[in-house]
Amino acid sequence: MRKGTTANARECALSVLVACRRNGAWADAALKAQLGKCALSAQDAALCSRIVYGVMQNELLLNWYLSAYCSQKLEKLQPPLADILRIGAYQILFLDKVPDHAAVSESVELCRANGRSAASGQRNYHEQRHNKCNCLFHKNLHIFFLISYY
Repeated sequence: MRKGTTANARECALSVLVACRRNGAWADAALKAQLGKCALSAQDAALCSRIVYGVMQNELLLNWYLSAYCSQKLEKLQPPLADILRIGAYQILFLDKVPDHAAVSESVELCRANGRSAASGQRNYHEQRHNKCNCLFHKNLHIFFLISYY
């Protein structure tokens, strides 16, 4: 979480996912504890819950999509980066009410907030490269290209 500011749903979701991976925490207990700390609105708490459970339920599928566009294996990425990418990919692929540009923008901000500015700085280059890509998810690949050369 950013220091001195209130957390948003995606930051809260990232904290829960990191806790689950690092500590082997159960998602429901970690989510309940983190929601208590974050003081989110009801709408943001619902989005956070949806992201956490959605990423965990669809992790294999998200990893498959991300690995198609990542130059490194996801296991080799620095820990929070893989979770940030999964959060962004989940929003793009499964959440119709979240605009793609918002998912990308928030993922870039999460990268910066977690000391991964090199990954977020590659955004423009990869968006240009994306314009030349002709594939199934042509309009939704912004997030996948964030780390293709990381």
